[in-house]
Amino acid sequence: MKFSVLQENLSKSLNAVSKVVSTKPTLPILSNVLIEVTKNGVVLSATDLDIGIKTSIGADVEKTGKVTVSAKTFAEFINSLPSGKIDVELIGNEVKVNAKGNAASFNIIPADEFPVMSEVKGNSLTSIPATLFKDAIEQVVFAAAIDDARPALTGIQFEASGKNLLMVGVDGFRLSKKNIKLDSPLEKFNPLVPAKALVELSRILSDTAEELEELVDIYLLKNKNQLVFRYKEFDLITRLVDAKFPDYKQIIPADYKTRIILEVEQLQNSVKIINIFARNVIGNKSIIDVNPTEGKLSMQAALAEVGENQSEFEVSAEGEPVVVAFSAKYLNDMLNHINSEYLVLESNGSTMPGVFKPCDAKGEVDEDYLHIVMPMRLE
Repeated sequence: MKFSVLQENLSKSLNAVSKVVSTKPTLPILSNVLIEVTKNGVVLSATDLDIGIKTSIGADVEKTGKVTVSAKTFAEFINSLPSGKIDVELIGNEVKVNAKGNAASFNIIPADEFPVMSEVKGNSLTSIPATLFKDAIEQVVFAAAIDDARPALTGIQFEASGKNLLMVGVDGFRLSKKNIKLDSPLEKFNPLVPAKALVELSRILSDTAEELEELVDIYLLKNKNQLVFRYKEFDLITRLVDAKFPDYKQIIPADYKTRIILEVEQLQNSVKIINIFARNVIGNKSIIDVNPTEGKLSMQAALAEVGENQSEFEVSAEGEPVVVAFSAKYLNDMLNHINSEYLVLESNGSTMPGVFKPCDAKGEVDEDYLHIVMPMRLE
């Protein structure tokens, strides 16, 4: 195995695949990156057995072959090198790397010990503009659970219906639902995709921002219960969550008693101030008090040993007065992912979930996205 490659290309690809390398792998080989050198270039692969990333880069190939080296150490070394040509060669049981003014050698584990990663075959289920898909991912993944105690909640439910692809994330305290409009109809397609796999996909798309007008192709490997996302030279392969997603539809209220139009920046500023006190309160509790007749909203948080603070501003509201408590952290998470200047808050009272939807200044709602936050006890 012997090839030459540009440092910037190798660094970019290594950083992408290394994201899925476990810090505490169950097998030593899982801490390594697979380097496959073919006549057409170099393919890098890494996996934790649940998620795998594979990418290819152009190179001047003198001799083909494949081997694995420590992903972390190899990536750190390559990242530290100046831009320019790098020569890589397998000599005996070591991979030798030579660059201008720098050289290193890395111990190997034979490539035949590396897990076999699935190959894409057949046509894709659908193609989604990368910009659109990245934004949709970011609007739902933060609402998924991190704790594996309930595996179903660590996934994002995909639901295809005609020219619509719905993505839903739930953690038991909040829900995010995003609809993507497709150019062509999609056959029935309801996988439960690990949120952490979508986070890695979003990172790949973000790191190639200048190329986001390209498409992400989605492939379903039914016999392996896997999904593959292909974007340019990247393949992200993920095992699907084998669990039943909760019936989230029963959580979404059909109507409301109070409706408030809020300016996102104004609410963000208030939440930031309130959080100075709320972050030290159990559950980050903040209380919202709205009187539609007066057209005012106040937020407050109190900490027994320290004191309390209150923020007040004018809003456009209709319906009944309402006092409801939400986690300031959850509100802040939601506000950081609302791609709109305004949003609507719909409420049925202090014990019912709050429904947030992006809208325009007049309150015309974007029905393709909603976020629900469960209330906290007022006492």
